[in-house]
Formats: sequence, structure tokens, C-alpha cells
Amino acid sequence: MIDMHIHTKNSDGIYNVAEILEMAEQKKLDYISFTDHDRVSAYEELKGIAKKAIFSGKIIPGCELRFVYDKTQFEVLCYGYDYDKFSKSYYVSVDAYINIKKGILKNCLEKGKLLGFVYNKIEFHPETKPEKDFYMEIIKHEENLPILQKYDIKHSGEFFRKLIANKQSPMFFDATDYSLSFDDAVDFVHECGGIAVLAHPFGVYQIEDPKKLLSELLAKNKLDGLECCHADITTEQSEYLLDLCKKHNLVSTGGSDFHGYPGQSFAKWNKGSKDIETKLIDKFLEKIDKSKIID
Repeated sequence: MIDMHIHTKNSDGIYNVAEILEMAEQKKLDYISFTDHDRVSAYEELKGIAKKAIFSGKIIPGCELRFVYDKTQFEVLCYGYDYDKFSKSYYVSVDAYINIKKGILKNCLEKGKLLGFVYNKIEFHPETKPEKDFYMEIIKHEENLPILQKYDIKHSGEFFRKLIANKQSPMFFDATDYSLSFDDAVDFVHECGGIAVLAHPFGVYQIEDPKKLLSELLAKNKLDGLECCHADITTEQSEYLLDLCKKHNLVSTGGSDFHGYPGQSFAKWNKGSKDIETKLIDKFLEKIDKSKIID
């Protein structure tokens, strides 16, 4: 079994690297990847850990890199890159990470007020999610509940997806000035010798037609693969994605997108109901630079 999509405390996960390694060993996983949002510091943390004493499987360097397409935020999973080159880029720097967080908070404060949300002063905290900080503040005020009910928002994740990341929302955050374009993001991964895989094509992005998005991005002939198994991907959707991989000669990967939040299942897909089998990445393992794999 594998899990090629895991978040740690280095971005917005709950667990540190050593704790994830322990969990991976308990499940006897063959391969894992730490794919923090726009950050690769988990691999700096890994250098100070006796990895083989904790986890007997292999680690493939990864990162979930944000990009913008048609003003909407999406993500590409980057694997097997040259770490020195990749890690020194501004795109995965602390400055870039903080800059977009500040942009999101500014957006929440300005557009949230226009939407009618009542809130007290909210300080910027670089170690937390600004949209979650904003959400946790507005739910303290009873007068905000009708607005949240109108948009059927029950937790901070839905607040982000339905209001911040949804292009049709009055609180939509246009990340164009904060993120790479699709072409630039994939080119950057390739320049660093890595493999570019579109993350969770179904279930996460607030778009009306995911298949249309896939068609447009695949027409560019830049992607190396698709994430075909994910917590929010159904069996039917997975089969569709696997067919696309065959049609376009792409690699397939899969991961739980584990953060450690309540209700999430480590190394599982389809709402935590299925294991992610190692054979899913057979073609991926043929393509990747073996020297980049951490034993």
C-alpha cells in the first residue's frame, strides 16, 4: 500500500514527520510522500530523523504546489524533483507562503464585511490558516449564522471551498497575483527534474465541470499524471481518471490528502473506504528518477 499525498505540521497538517513515519510503518506502506502546501521543509525535518529506525518503506520527495487557471486556484503534486533547486525557489519559500496568506486574510476582511459578516479585530498568524481564523471569529457572532446557513457552511473547510475558492462567490479570492500560472507551475517542476501530477481532479475544486477542466489542461500536453485515488474521489471517478491516463499516456498516483483532521483516514481513498494499492504507481515508478527516492 501507499500514500502519496500527506500533509505535516510544515504546512497545515496536525502531525510532525516522525509521527507520520510511525503511522506509515504501522500500516506497512511501501511508499509515502510528504506533500505540504507550497513547502518542502518536511524534508529538512527528515534529515534530523533516523528514518530507517522508524519506517521501513520508501519516501518520494513531494510538494503540493498552488497554481491559478482562469482565476481559480488549483494544485499540482510535484514528485522526484532536485531538492536543492526546488527548495531554493521563491515559489516554495516562507515569504511566498506568508504573502498569499496575508492576501487571503485581507480578502476575508474586506469582502466579508461587504457580505455582512460582523467580526472583531483579527490578527495575522503565519502558522495558521487565515480563512480558518476568520471563520472561527465570525461563528462567535450569532448575527453571522444566517449568512453561513445561506451558503450551507458548517465548518472552515466549507467556508474556504464555498466562499473563498468559488469563483461565483462574493468573497472569491483571485490568487492570480499570488500564484504561478498552470504553464509556469508545470514548467518549474520539469526544470527541477520532477514529475507534475494534477491533484484531486474531482471533489475538491469548486468548479461546475471538472471534466472540462481536465480536457483543457490535458490539451496543453504538459502534465505527467493524474491523482486517480483520493479521499474525495469515488470509484466511478477513479475509473474515469485511469482511462484518461491510458489515453494520454500519463502516470497515475493516489493519496489520502491526510492532514490529521477528525474524520480523515490515513492511506485510504474514497471517503476512507479503500486502501491505496502500490500497483497504482507502477508506471510512475518507471518514470521517476530512482536516485531521488529516499530508502
